[in-house]
Amino acid sequence: MKNIFSNTVILLLAGIASVYAEFNNPVLDKHADDVTFYVNFDETPNAVLSAGEGTPFRSTGTPDFVPGVSGKALRRGMLHYRGGENADLAASGTLIYLVAPEATMTEKPENGKEPGFLAVAMTGGEGSYTLFSGKMGGQPWGKAPLNSYVQYAHGSKIPHVNCVIDERLKAETWKPGEWQMIAVTWKPGSFAASLNGGNMQYSALQAPMTGACGEIRLGFGKAEIPAQVILDEVVILNKELTQQQLKEIYDLFKKQLPEK
Repeated sequence: MKNIFSNTVILLLAGIASVYAEFNNPVLDKHADDVTFYVNFDETPNAVLSAGEGTPFRSTGTPDFVPGVSGKALRRGMLHYRGGENADLAASGTLIYLVAPEATMTEKPENGKEPGFLAVAMTGGEGSYTLFSGKMGGQPWGKAPLNSYVQYAHGSKIPHVNCVIDERLKAETWKPGEWQMIAVTWKPGSFAASLNGGNMQYSALQAPMTGACGEIRLGFGKAEIPAQVILDEVVILNKELTQQQLKEIYDLFKKQLPEK
């Protein structure tokens, strides 16, 4: 299975490079053998690469696509994919994706809160837990950190664990089209997160993530959100990358992204 998938990766990478010569995802270039899921939204919402089922089995709202890093990015709507072989939360892995706002909020909203978003959610253990990644909403203006956390089923009474990344992505100063790379890594008993290949913020889990990943959810749901954020270049790997490896990937991303 691994050799077949690796050959498929090589062939598809060659095809992608010929169509989008101006952009190459460095995760695919450096870690092709470890990719289990990759979607770039350029032609369809189907995953370009997947170890399991790559077609969304349903969507929440109507998916809305706009120009992204190269080709299209997901603006609105939530896409639901099967987990299975596409992600193993009970072992080790890495999630990497790019996000950018469409507009800057120049005035403080009436409620005085910093807007947030959830970009990716992966549920496992027959719904007993979900790994979330995004930006914490409902916080004081200018104070909402990026965060990742594992939320356990309410009946389990296990507290979720926040893994705060950074507070730099403020709605007031985050420029339209300014792409940021968010990464989440995990292994049995803990997980970590990083912004733009920066220092990893580690957190121990109150309970391990066990059981198969049942669902991967990408996107922001039905309604438009303040300072609408768009999502692109989502990759899942079956190994935990180091901070140095993430820094190398971000540096290669940055060379290809327009300056803002």
